Amino acid sequence: IEVEGYLQLPHLVHKARASGLLAEGKKSEAVENLWVSQAAYPGDVDLAEDLVPQLEAAGLQTAADELFDKVYAPNERLCRDFPDDASAHNNLAWLAARNGRRLDEALTHARRAVDLEPENAAYLDTLAEALFRTGKRREAIELEDRCLTKEPGNEHFVDDVEMQLVRADLGI
Repeated sequence: IEVEGYLQLPHLVHKARASGLLAEGKKSEAVENLWVSQAAYPGDVDLAEDLVPQLEAAGLQTAADELFDKVYAPNERLCRDFPDDASAHNNLAWLAARNGRRLDEALTHARRAVDLEPENAAYLDTLAEALFRTGKRREAIELEDRCLTKEPGNEHFVDDVEMQLVRADLGI
């Protein structure tokens, strides 16, 4: 009855292959697997979050740019088609912020998600990430602290190394 696994499995297999092949320096094979993965799940934010930095590190900037754009487009359409969907805004903001791209848009979408669901710790975390990436570090730390207050056991909030380093730099 549940068909989601059948849809995700090819995507995840090819994503893992692409990552492994990049690590082995097999660039053309990695890119082939990347596009199979992306075609199987066109808007997967995690695919871009994981592989754009790996592609850039491998000197494949064009592929990194293309992957980001291909993942960004369907997520942007979702936000346009469903302007009151906080999850869609959050996903788009996370995609942009984590890849260090379209940061003004990341802030806009992160703020929209928080406006729609102001108590959602995950959305506050995304806004913190967007603020951090745009140099608004104190604001980011304040939001991250709110996330920790809301969900003290959340490993993602606790382990955010970048925020901890900035706290140390700022003496907070």
